[in-house]
Amino acid sequence: MIVWFKRVVFITITLALILWMVANRQPVAVSFSPLPYQWDIPLYLVLFAGIFLGLLIAGIVTSLKRAQGALERQRIKREKAQAESEKHSLEDALNQQLKQDHSPDQTKPDPTQARLNKS
Repeated sequence: MIVWFKRVVFITITLALILWMVANRQPVAVSFSPLPYQWDIPLYLVLFAGIFLGLLIAGIVTSLKRAQGALERQRIKREKAQAESEKHSLEDALNQQLKQDHSPDQTKPDPTQARLNKS
């Protein structure tokens, strides 16, 4: 249903543009003021050229924004990996410290042994 609708809209817009092009065939003078160049071009070509240039500029800007977003995602991923690595190293250091604090090698007397010795 959606594909059919898209086709109908596309065909309608295409036919409207063709009719519009046929109706606007009169030439217009296009000149670049400081330069001595001037062309007589049909009006529909001038408008299509403007639309094309607008789409081209929008595409370039969109591509640059996407590239900037990709670079930002890579930077965040790199920082995340670095933070996770630092987290693991800190956890390992903490675990080693806890093992040293609770190891039986210390000179603290074992409370169960002290009770056994008193009886």
